[in-house]
Amino acid sequence: MKEIRLVIWTDSYGATGGWSDVENFTPQSLLVKSIGFVIYEDDKLISLSGSYAEETNNTLEQANGIITIPKCCIKHSICLSSCQELVSAQKQRPT
Repeated sequence: MKEIRLVIWTDSYGATGGWSDVENFTPQSLLVKSIGFVIYEDDKLISLSGSYAEETNNTLEQANGIITIPKCCIKHSICLSSCQELVSAQKQRPT
């Protein structure tokens, strides 16, 4: 079984559609919480999928809804190997 992980990470936010007054511009970022099966991981990236199916006699190993997150954007990561750990992680959310 693939590892399940909660990843809290910072993403870019917004894209302007025209000229903007830069004197009053305030940059923003977006804090994202993603939970999924770890499909790929190296020293720079982690890829999570929302759904995962192991290989069978009829199908190859498959994943759906894969997102790849640069590790430099990760603020916190928690391994969730069971539903009980998921409930505990939600109760201990970082502030």
